[in-house]
Amino acid sequence: MSFQAMAWAIRQKAPTKPKFVLLVLANYADPKGVAWPSLKVLEQDTGIKRSTLITSIATLVKLGLLTKAKRYRGNLKTSNIYQLEMAETS
Repeated sequence: MSFQAMAWAIRQKAPTKPKFVLLVLANYADPKGVAWPSLKVLEQDTGIKRSTLITSIATLVKLGLLTKAKRYRGNLKTSNIYQLEMAETS
């Protein structure tokens, strides 16, 4: 967990559900603001259903608070990797 990421996430302006998702992602972030929890983990932590999580993440990307990239292990897709855009919006 990155305290800086959590403090940054709290200060951001976003709709309620996307902001909650941002806070949970910040909880998983390393010191560089990178996190890679699965959607299943995010569902368990937030209590938000998968489709709403996907919409919330898309909102955060659109707001410039987050970038998302797909990750693979060999030919198998694994959890996405998320970069909190802390430097852009501090």
